[in-house]
Amino acid sequence: MWRSHRLRLPVRAGPPRNGAIVVQRETKAGPGPEAYRLEASSQRITITAGTPTGLLYGGITLWQSLPLHAGKVTAVPAMTITDTPRFGWRGIMLDSARHFQSPEFIRHFIDWMALHKLNVLHWHLTDDQAWRIEIKKYPELTAKGAWRVPAGPAARSDIDPATGRPRLYGGYYSQDMVRSIVAYAAGRGITIVPEIEMPGHASAAVAAYPQLGATTAQAIAEVPSDWGIYANVYSPEEGTFEFLEGVLGDVMALFPGKYIHVGGDEVVKDQWKQSPAAQARMRELGITDPVALQTYFTQRIARYLEAHGRRLVGWDEVLEPGLPPAAVVMSWRGIDGALAAAAKDYDTVLSPWPTLYFDNRQGEGNDEPPGRGRTISVEDVYRF
Repeated sequence: MWRSHRLRLPVRAGPPRNGAIVVQRETKAGPGPEAYRLEASSQRITITAGTPTGLLYGGITLWQSLPLHAGKVTAVPAMTITDTPRFGWRGIMLDSARHFQSPEFIRHFIDWMALHKLNVLHWHLTDDQAWRIEIKKYPELTAKGAWRVPAGPAARSDIDPATGRPRLYGGYYSQDMVRSIVAYAAGRGITIVPEIEMPGHASAAVAAYPQLGATTAQAIAEVPSDWGIYANVYSPEEGTFEFLEGVLGDVMALFPGKYIHVGGDEVVKDQWKQSPAAQARMRELGITDPVALQTYFTQRIARYLEAHGRRLVGWDEVLEPGLPPAAVVMSWRGIDGALAAAAKDYDTVLSPWPTLYFDNRQGEGNDEPPGRGRTISVEDVYRF
């Protein structure tokens, strides 16, 4: 209140009193855990909710309703607002694999999410270009996988005197950092859903542990820096599943929410076609189509997560026959994936490109921050 309206409001416990903003818990405040009721009368302002998150949202709505005149708050209008979210998952994805953000930035980002009553931070932590989360059992994932030489000849020529090699860009989140960020988000009604990409988008992990790759014929010497779709995929051997279960064990210990995102998008199957181990696995399963091998991969991981009380989330490419019924499908290639998933009784989340991709520019002005060439305005998003 002080930063935006120059108001310092003392907090006192006790019965409701006139002239006060009363914040109270009540189990029947409204449908759903995030519902609240805001009442402003000539006597007092009352915010009622059944949960801390509902109280937070009621407080945000009150803050948004405060009228200002000449920089000062004037009389709050009489009103009654009963509010509950239409959608249970109101999320935004932060890609920390392609671009590393500091913990301080992420906390600030979470504050803005709470201001907009968003309740899911989808945290993209691994990809071809980096592995950003500390896994105790596999230290090379961050020692090597979290760093890359930036793209372009200039970066290759920028030699670090300490190593005699090009300077590296990157960073990672220690497990203590992750716990702190998860707790910070929870205090603002936000659940963090981590994304650990598999079986594609695996270049950083394979650069750290080459034995995880589907083929040694195309070994990765270092974490790549360019964008695009890489052919590097995990091998479907038992050692790979042991590795991934070890990773997910740490991930589940750090993120208490029910959802774990495993990617599943843009999986190039060429290395599986060339790999004797992958071909042997396919013969063992009685399949000839590499798409079915990805389904097997997804089923294995889903069973492991479900055994630990979690639900798998995947991009719409995972929607193939055999996808476990508890899985959640996130549709990015338009809305068709969401419609198909819903028709098959899967929970689904809409995140269609390009409308809901916020790395696009939102206007043509010179004051716009950098972004993709396509313009997606706030009106476009709102109308969608």
